[in-house]
Amino acid sequence: MFKNTFQSGFLSILYSIGSKPLQIWDQKVRNGHIKRVTDDDIKSFVMEIVGANVSTTYVTCPAEPQKTLGIKLPFLAMIIKNLDKYFAFEVLVLDDTKMRRRFRASNYQTMTKVTQFMCIMPMRLDDGWNQIQFNLSDFTRKAYGTNYVETLRVQIHANCRIRRVYFSDRFYSEDELPPDYKLYLPMQNKGGVGKDIQYPHSDDVPSSGKNKGEKAGREGIQVIAKDLIRNPTVPMEDPSGQSIMLHQGESGARVLTKEEREIIVEEVRKKEIDACAQRKTFMKFKDEKLNDLEKEAREQAQYLLDKAKEQQEEQEDEIKHLNELILNAKDHAIRDAQILEKGEIQKELTEQEEGKRLNMMTEAERVNALKLQEDIAQRRKYETLIGKQQILGQIQNREEERLLDQEKKDQATLQMMQYLQLEKLQMEDLKEREQKRQQQLDTQAEIPRANQEADEMRAKQPEQERLSDQKVMEYMKQRAQKEAEFEAEQERIRIEKEKEIARLGALQERAKDFQAEKDALRAKRNQEQREREWREKEN
Repeated sequence: MFKNTFQSGFLSILYSIGSKPLQIWDQKVRNGHIKRVTDDDIKSFVMEIVGANVSTTYVTCPAEPQKTLGIKLPFLAMIIKNLDKYFAFEVLVLDDTKMRRRFRASNYQTMTKVTQFMCIMPMRLDDGWNQIQFNLSDFTRKAYGTNYVETLRVQIHANCRIRRVYFSDRFYSEDELPPDYKLYLPMQNKGGVGKDIQYPHSDDVPSSGKNKGEKAGREGIQVIAKDLIRNPTVPMEDPSGQSIMLHQGESGARVLTKEEREIIVEEVRKKEIDACAQRKTFMKFKDEKLNDLEKEAREQAQYLLDKAKEQQEEQEDEIKHLNELILNAKDHAIRDAQILEKGEIQKELTEQEEGKRLNMMTEAERVNALKLQEDIAQRRKYETLIGKQQILGQIQNREEERLLDQEKKDQATLQMMQYLQLEKLQMEDLKEREQKRQQQLDTQAEIPRANQEADEMRAKQPEQERLSDQKVMEYMKQRAQKEAEFEAEQERIRIEKEKEIARLGALQERAKDFQAEKDALRAKRNQEQREREWREKEN
């Protein structure tokens, strides 16, 4: 497919955002599905391959079994999401000995196994998205001691989610990759939805509520490097130990309006006022005095309540501004992703429409050329027929004119014979006869010429038909020659394969014979050694 294409840098064979991501892929599904879904981690389209059996649900490229990719770039890269299920993929390559080697990697294999035509390797995937870098040239050299030539076929089995599959001429770092080849992941926290978010304050928070060295919830990010995907943890230690822990609820991702925040603040204020009134009423009806501990606890509670109100009022504008910044950042990120995705889709649609337009123009030109040739042939036949009919009509008209002239002359001769003398009439008769004979001779001489012209027109038509038939025969001959050359090439390849198999078999037989000779020689030496030991014992 890509053998005659200039290959440099990157060559993508699957991109999940395209209008037809599996256009050059064939699908095999049994007890599973292959479809495009939206991934929650990257918020974009991905191809999902899920099946009950790994070997019965897969996609393979190219779609036609008789075709090959012909990609000479030695590095295969796949952006895959781990679904915590069995997963495998295969790559079929061609080395410099014209042998086809198959590499199979899976996450359920425990050891590496190398055979003559297949290399099976274990593979470990991290949680979430992984970027697999596969050095085909290095694997071919280490496994078989040969050099990598080109990739023939790629096959991806269940169970996984695919973002992109592409080839490259070398390893590229994250900064060197083009923007559409990178995987953008949002910042993630290992604590899940119920993670703790720190909002530090400078003072006025008692240290007894939280120890100074205690760690808050840690925030994690996912970094995709050229060789693996790492999930480092961002340190979130609070040096002062004076941080307020605000727990995020299920609706934490929703930004409250100003009216809703005012309603919530008013409800909290009413509840606090009601609670304070209840405490005052309770203390009013209580006759006994408070002890020192109760007074201190009451003052501490009142202090915390007043301080919380002050902080809530002080932080309201800042929280509003922070929410606006977060919302704007989300909007810009979503907008940029949508623009990029729209550009990719528009680019692919434009390329497809351009290809369709060129195909339609080529087909229209071919049909017009065929119609023009048919019109020219029909026009030539029509012109030949019209020319023949015109010649015959001219001959008939001349004959009729001659007969009319002859009748007129005969009538004139009869009239003249009544008034002229007999001798004069005889002389005139002789002259007329001579003229008639001369006219007959002229007519007879004209007829062959007309026939010759008709024959020439008829002769040209077979020549034209012969030339057309000759062109058809030449085309059929060339086509038969090409088919014969193709069959001969296939036969040559088959014979070479048979010779190679026979050579390998002969090498195996030779190795077996050599091993048998070594075993026989070793047995003979052991026998002689035992005989010498026996003779020494006897002596």
